[in-house]
Amino acid sequence: MISLDEIRIESSASYTPPEQRPSWLPGDAADLGDRPAIGIRLGDAAFRVVEGQASGSLDEVGGLLVGEVLCWQGRLYVDIEQALAGERTRAGPAHITFTAETWAALLRRKERELPAKRVVGWYHSHPRMGIFLSDLDLSLHRHFFPQAWHVALVINGQDHKAGFFAWSGETIQPVPRFAWSAGEAAGSRFALHLGEHPFGYDRVPARTGTQRAPSRRRKRPLTSGR
Repeated sequence: MISLDEIRIESSASYTPPEQRPSWLPGDAADLGDRPAIGIRLGDAAFRVVEGQASGSLDEVGGLLVGEVLCWQGRLYVDIEQALAGERTRAGPAHITFTAETWAALLRRKERELPAKRVVGWYHSHPRMGIFLSDLDLSLHRHFFPQAWHVALVINGQDHKAGFFAWSGETIQPVPRFAWSAGEAAGSRFALHLGEHPFGYDRVPARTGTQRAPSRRRKRPLTSGR
């Protein structure tokens, strides 16, 4: 579970997401989730940060999810473009503490690197554990991430499992379906098993130098504990 020390999320009480159709929205909007309240797209760049941090540590890790939020035909759409990893934390296999320094550094970095983006949620890992939000996690989400577009991502990097949680009315529920934006960056890629909660994922080896390149003309201190 996760606890935050003197956390202050950017002011969003008076923020109204713009009414705009997301450019990434497929023709069948139902593909993005069973509930009409929210649709989520997870970007490759964000997941690389989250997965790389989680798979490389047997202690819990965590940070912020940053991106954009839009409203279209009465439904919220959250586009998770980047993840900012928390540093200078105190953590163990079943807890993580975001210190005041951790939080201040995260907010400074967000304003420096992504000033036009919004904090759309948070993430933390469950090394070799299940995908869930503990009672304390739920309490923290309610208190510090109260907006309808605030989501939580929990990941077990050792077993390649993860899952989203989001507001559904007055409760926080698992999100069984979301959209995935695969990246084109060098290195290994991810293949996500969508349509389930938690979702599994695999690393897909990058092409080697001996493989033929595709033709250009062809489309291709908070404390979380259990």
